[in-house]
Amino acid sequence: MRRRLGSLTTLFLTLLLVVPASAWADSWTGPDPAGDATVYSFDPQPEPCGTVTRTPSTEGDVRRLRVRHTPDLVVVSVDVTGLVNRYRTSTMFDVVTPDREWTVDVSHYQGRTEVDYFRTPRIRQDQVGECGSYAYAVRPRTCRGAVGTIDVRGGRITVSVPRRCLGTPRWVRAGASVYCGRGHGSSDGWRPAGADDGDVTTAVVGRRVYAGARR
Repeated sequence: MRRRLGSLTTLFLTLLLVVPASAWADSWTGPDPAGDATVYSFDPQPEPCGTVTRTPSTEGDVRRLRVRHTPDLVVVSVDVTGLVNRYRTSTMFDVVTPDREWTVDVSHYQGRTEVDYFRTPRIRQDQVGECGSYAYAVRPRTCRGAVGTIDVRGGRITVSVPRRCLGTPRWVRAGASVYCGRGHGSSDGWRPAGADDGDVTTAVVGRRVYAGARR
């Protein structure tokens, strides 16, 4: 028995030595309800806020959010049903760190999938208009090593961002919103029951996912 335990211990230690550093990562997965993708239409009447009509849609329905935080990368993906065409798909990932909030955009443009990101401004409640809207201007950045993929057949949109581009955070919290189509296209976000507190100035994000340790 002792000999067998000793052999198992040796095997376990050997596996620890051969696993690459990037494999040591914290990860998290959060589901999202099915059937909550919608198409929005707007009528300017009655003033001042008009009328927003939401129609159910089968296109771009978010079903699951995944986060993996390695010593070098933050990888966020969203599982989506009803993806039709990568040319008509845009995804905004919210990435919250201990001292900052980032917005990372993955879109397909002129034959390639591009990744842009910017530091999300902090919006005060007194900056929100009477109809619940606000606006801000930003200058998108690019991050060397950031990669985005839109897998229509597999129903998954993924972005991988080097941690250095996000300030090398100890932990991240992430969320996602997906827009499909042109004009009054379909949209959905990762918003499981109880996650959205109704505050339009804050992103809906999951739990903290800590950076993996190098071994």
